[in-house]
Amino acid sequence: LQFTFDKQGRFGVSADLLRHAGIARDAVLVGMGDTFNIMSPARWTDLERATAGENFGDMMRRIGL
Repeated sequence: LQFTFDKQGRFGVSADLLRHAGIARDAVLVGMGDTFNIMSPARWTDLERATAGENFGDMMRRIGL
């Protein structure tokens, strides 16, 4: 997806994408460089638990980066 930013640096996310990501209020941005994922805090915590102990390359492949 590509986003456009307003004058204050904000970008909008559709209601469908928010529902898909499980985001009701708070969100976590996870990424590096020019790529990032937007997740609910609960999904990020689950991903951290699932990838604990993996090396960095394995983790990046697992989340699609």
